[in-house]
Amino acid sequence: MISVLVYHAGFAQLPGGLAGVDIFFVISGFVVSRSILADGGGRARTLFAGFYARRLRRIAPALVVMLVTTTLAYCLFVPNAWLSNAVERTDLSAFAGLSNVVLSLNGDEYFSPIATLNPFTHSWSLGVEEQFYLVLPAILILSRATGRGRNRAASVLVGILAALSLLACIILSRSAPRIAFYSIASRFWELGLGVLLCLTESRWKMAASRMSAFAGNLVALVGSAAIIVALCSPPGARFPFPMAILCDLGAAAIIAIAVARPQTWPARVLGAGPISATGRASYSIYLWHWPLIVLMRWTVGMEDAAHRLAACAAALILGFASYRLVERPTQHSAMLRKGGSGRQILLQLLLLAAAALASAGLLLAKNRISLSRTSDISTWYTGRGDRHLGPSPRHPVSFASTQVEEGVVRTWSPGPSVPRTVFMIGDSHSLPYLPAFRRLAEDTGVNARAYFIPNCSFMPLSTPMSELQGCHLAFYRHALSEIAANGRKGDVLFLPNLRVPRYVDQWGPVQSWSVTPQERARATAEAISLLRPVAARGVTILFESPTPIFRSVPFRCADWFNRMNPVCAAGLDIDRAEMDALRAAPLDQMRAIAGQIPGVRIWNAFDVLCPGRRCPAFRGDRPLFLDGDHLSAYGQSVLYPSLERAIAEASVAGYDQPSRR
Repeated sequence: MISVLVYHAGFAQLPGGLAGVDIFFVISGFVVSRSILADGGGRARTLFAGFYARRLRRIAPALVVMLVTTTLAYCLFVPNAWLSNAVERTDLSAFAGLSNVVLSLNGDEYFSPIATLNPFTHSWSLGVEEQFYLVLPAILILSRATGRGRNRAASVLVGILAALSLLACIILSRSAPRIAFYSIASRFWELGLGVLLCLTESRWKMAASRMSAFAGNLVALVGSAAIIVALCSPPGARFPFPMAILCDLGAAAIIAIAVARPQTWPARVLGAGPISATGRASYSIYLWHWPLIVLMRWTVGMEDAAHRLAACAAALILGFASYRLVERPTQHSAMLRKGGSGRQILLQLLLLAAAALASAGLLLAKNRISLSRTSDISTWYTGRGDRHLGPSPRHPVSFASTQVEEGVVRTWSPGPSVPRTVFMIGDSHSLPYLPAFRRLAEDTGVNARAYFIPNCSFMPLSTPMSELQGCHLAFYRHALSEIAANGRKGDVLFLPNLRVPRYVDQWGPVQSWSVTPQERARATAEAISLLRPVAARGVTILFESPTPIFRSVPFRCADWFNRMNPVCAAGLDIDRAEMDALRAAPLDQMRAIAGQIPGVRIWNAFDVLCPGRRCPAFRGDRPLFLDGDHLSAYGQSVLYPSLERAIAEASVAGYDQPSRR
């Protein structure tokens, strides 16, 4: 547990500290199997009921207190300005032991909170454990029903399942690493190793008893060395396979020696007072350490050693308090043990259900109880354009959203016979303009059609799109061919995008990148070849001029409880001269494209957002930007009058341009 705490706190001295979870799985498989087998005779039904009653008494109360408390803290202190509800799904699924499933299936949406900022991410390992509990008693029933060789059948079954799980882990580690990390299917082999240790205990105890003291200590040293190598190895793509094998085998060796030879140093070390006490409280420490660290990341920060040490100390204090005040009293409560195993199970399940409902209620009330300025969602996030914003519409519109390839096409239409269409193609930087497109249709009576795909920049001009990694360019090809086929004189194609190198993403600084003149030349040539067929139909192409970018993230730095965070130290404005230098190259490219293709225009959004010598992320107390380079809802509304004029002028210019069929 301590290795996991140190790793999660961000201390580089233990880069593989997450291997502590793998070690825990082996220990858990051994200890839990021993507990079931020690339950003695009786019917299978009694064994099942007793096991689940004990497990729920141990797990549920402390888990409920942590989840509900963390949900409240999340609602109060974590900003609302993101699009994903992955945190809420992880939270509620943790009550049912399914958060590992939710995390393994969560798509890498641009606005999804990364795992290190989700206060419920750590519950994935509890999900793996709880799913393991569903099958373990059934497996061990074999050891009670096969006569003299009662452990042999169970051992063979566990061995087969563990081998299949290891094979799945090897395959998924390459093809689907997120599933490999979170899934019980790829983690069972670690728990199964502990189960096999338990089922074969009599054999390895006999072998260990014949060892000399030197041999026993040597086995323990080799096992310790394997664990140390794993703890000192950065996880990267090597966990859970193959690096977890080292720590798992090391843990198995130390368990065997400590159990078989209590006089050896591993047994004495593990039985020492502080280590033993930490081991008993490890579950509660694990429950509390991660939410505390994540909430510190959202508020005061976790950037320096002092804050990391404070987080570790607070996690230990909270963990021991939870163990003393919640976990141990409920585990040994005479009242909770009354009425048989069935009643105990029912009470704990009702507790989990009631707590889940309480957390769901808190999440529903998040905007009302939040202490963050970002609770004003309509100011920070623009929505998906599926509802009316602004003054009363002059033209009622119908809204449609369809999936095409890997992207989404949204259309706002006042009616079947509309004289012209305004198109938009883009990634997440086009999303803030969706309400503007709806207003455009409502105010001017045009068709408005937006093509959107996440994580795939359209004409960034820094590099050709054909060289972008992981982009689903078929969607963009579809959009361009559709516009080229259906576009008419007076139509406009609007192209917003981030075309300068960003300083931060939503969550913090990103690695800077440079662009060579050769890359820009190839990108310009590609843009000309892609846009020419569209312009040939008389469609005017309107580039958004590069808008300001920032070194800090506005929605993470907007409140009294997070402004002191080191991620906010760079400030929420930028010098205009610096922006002019960043914008020079992409603006030159846009002008070069306009020189080759009649009807290409540049909309000067920059001056609207940055009228002075410094470009601010806020205007008064309202945010112009959501994060380091995405517009906020308010920012979009500030730009809308200028955008409406620019599109109207571009449309008129399109009527004056000759078109080629």
